[in-house]
Amino acid sequence: MKTLSVSKKKDLVCYAGVAKKKGENSDEVIAPSLFLEADVMRKWLVDIRKEFGITEGMTSKEINSKFNASIYKAFVRYVPELQHESFHFCRTLYAECAFVKFGKGDKTLYFSEVLGHEYKAQTTDRYIAKSSK
Repeated sequence: MKTLSVSKKKDLVCYAGVAKKKGENSDEVIAPSLFLEADVMRKWLVDIRKEFGITEGMTSKEINSKFNASIYKAFVRYVPELQHESFHFCRTLYAECAFVKFGKGDKTLYFSEVLGHEYKAQTTDRYIAKSSK
């Protein structure tokens, strides 16, 4: 809400200034968009910031506390089927849909990339990959 910026990067979208960082020095996630173009997302982000007002001087935690319920209520109006699901479920749903539509290779690695999580490969990953063939 406060630091996010959205831009197009080839056929993907770059989400910079994300609160959830992938590694210590990264604040961006590059991932596919399932429905919207980056320019539409940018416009909506501007509109949302106007609607909710100034967040300058507020921490991410304060912003979350102040706006979380309002954003959730608006979301449920558009997608009532998900009214009993958590935000994390919605992120899982996005990652699964993106993997089905665009993903190649290891699903765990793909999820970590599009959700902005750091992934540390384990030796057992190779055994798991081989066993699923």
